[in-house]
Amino acid sequence: MVEQLIRNQQVTGSNPVAGSAIVATFKLMGRSHISQTVSVVVPTLNEVENVEPLVHQIMRSSPDCAEIIIVDDGSTDGTANEVARVGRRDPCVRLIQQANGGKAAALNNGLVQAKGDIVFTVDADTIVAPEAVGYLARHFYLDTERTLGAVAGVVRVGNRSRNL
Repeated sequence: MVEQLIRNQQVTGSNPVAGSAIVATFKLMGRSHISQTVSVVVPTLNEVENVEPLVHQIMRSSPDCAEIIIVDDGSTDGTANEVARVGRRDPCVRLIQQANGGKAAALNNGLVQAKGDIVFTVDADTIVAPEAVGYLARHFYLDTERTLGAVAGVVRVGNRSRNL
């Protein structure tokens, strides 16, 4: 059921996330209750300078986060090495490496491999507020009729020096 839901909602195109929003999707629509497992998927391409600060921001925002999946989409700047270094200190950080296939492919890869009931996607240059993940996740916890499929939040982008 999870795989079918993901296949039906897979991201397409070159800009899968409108703007640079934090998007959360509830993967297990048929459950009678929602557990508190949260996965955060971050597609990256040459984001070595942003990876460690972002991981710390996500962890501060959601201490109960089951996993932070960094999908390295063929970076050439050492992003994968930096994620591996951060992951050695925190086992909830997971690195997925793939040949460059674009942001949509990186997101889809991360979504399929995410283990959490609620999955957030965040761009690598996003500034995650301390309450962001919990605030967005609460919408799923409060949805007793299970009609909610996704929520989005306004974000601050940390990298304005280049055209994204």
